[in-house]
Amino acid sequence: MSPISQESLKALANRRGVSEVEFETVWLALEGESTDAVAKRLGVSAIAVRKRLGEVYRKFEIGGSGPGKLAELKRILTSLSQVREVIATPRQDWGEAPDVSVFYGRTEELNTLKQWIVKDRCRLVGLLGMGGIGKTTLVAKLAREIEDKFDYIIWRSLGNTLSLPHLLADLIKFVSNQSETDVSEDIDRGISNLIYYLDKYRCLIVLDDVETILPLVVGASAPIENEGYRQLLKRVGQTQHQSSFLLISQETLPEIPLPTNSTTFVRSYQLKGLKPEESQEIFQEKKLTGKSEWEDLSRFAKGNPLALKIIAAYIQDVFNGNVAEFAKHQTWVFGDLRDILDQQFQRLSKLEQQILQSLASQENSLSLDNLKQTLAGSPATSEIIESLAALKRRDWIETVSNKDKNSPETLYLIPDMVKKYVTKYQSKQTDRV
Repeated sequence: MSPISQESLKALANRRGVSEVEFETVWLALEGESTDAVAKRLGVSAIAVRKRLGEVYRKFEIGGSGPGKLAELKRILTSLSQVREVIATPRQDWGEAPDVSVFYGRTEELNTLKQWIVKDRCRLVGLLGMGGIGKTTLVAKLAREIEDKFDYIIWRSLGNTLSLPHLLADLIKFVSNQSETDVSEDIDRGISNLIYYLDKYRCLIVLDDVETILPLVVGASAPIENEGYRQLLKRVGQTQHQSSFLLISQETLPEIPLPTNSTTFVRSYQLKGLKPEESQEIFQEKKLTGKSEWEDLSRFAKGNPLALKIIAAYIQDVFNGNVAEFAKHQTWVFGDLRDILDQQFQRLSKLEQQILQSLASQENSLSLDNLKQTLAGSPATSEIIESLAALKRRDWIETVSNKDKNSPETLYLIPDMVKKYVTKYQSKQTDRV
């Protein structure tokens, strides 16, 4: 084999998801040892050696059979090592990624996303969730922990409605080491060019605020200038390459399936709030007292980290850190969270807004039949069902089952924090378009 150091070879293997036992097996094979000799060195059967080598070939996308597969692997590794020497060290542009020196919980979520991106090598992953739930912070933490698995890491926010030609030019210039500065304005060519580099290098590209390129109101058409983004996401998800796009959005994306345990290369994850024990880390950092009230506070906020940080700061400043004293007043302070909720509420359809207002005005949860009676304009049942599904995906409503065994029925209710928000700020907006 050409003189590639074991360290360099291991780095290349790691980027393809090769395990430790697979690496030690293929290293010996590349050094010229026979299958039987490798088996004896490692204390395993020859069948186990062949199985491990087969996994390595699969991860490097080498087909066929016979001794030619090892020769092809050598060729690929030599080529990749030369590319790696060009870039020397991973190049990173963290854009507007937040500082994650202070981070709470999310062990399970981090492990799942690492599995999808590093091991399963998903090409397109959407992280979905309500505003303030911690999506951007989680992705920043994830990216920092897996940065050694990638040649390039690029973080961009679409919050300022970055045009697709501009984004494509930006990404291509970066991953080409500025060798391509005159990038075509043609979107098809630009996407094809980007995918070429996504296959040549192992890139992690994070796009935040992706909901800004979706239609302003769900169900409407996207702005014509944003239609190209759908083409980009579709091709990135369908075309074979070795990179990963990680999309952060408050809303579901047409090009990404709903959250599921899918085995495809395109997946989405619905982020929920912090667990009560994770929320306590926020209260401990703020040195709040009244620990017996902490779980109720976390439950009210549905574990929303931003909401918890805001309310913890108010409790510290106004109530000298006493949660129990704050709880006596049975109130809630939204602060900066209101701006985020306002933006999300404005993006809801008129019917979705009306459903929230109806549920917020009720003391108890409502069945579909009862909800229909509260809605103006007699909307079709199918429209109501679609709106309920959309609201649930955004965590604006919840469902429970009634306890009547003779007549089981799904009931709809609105979480306490959302109910407070809708009642306080949106209860008189039923006529908005």
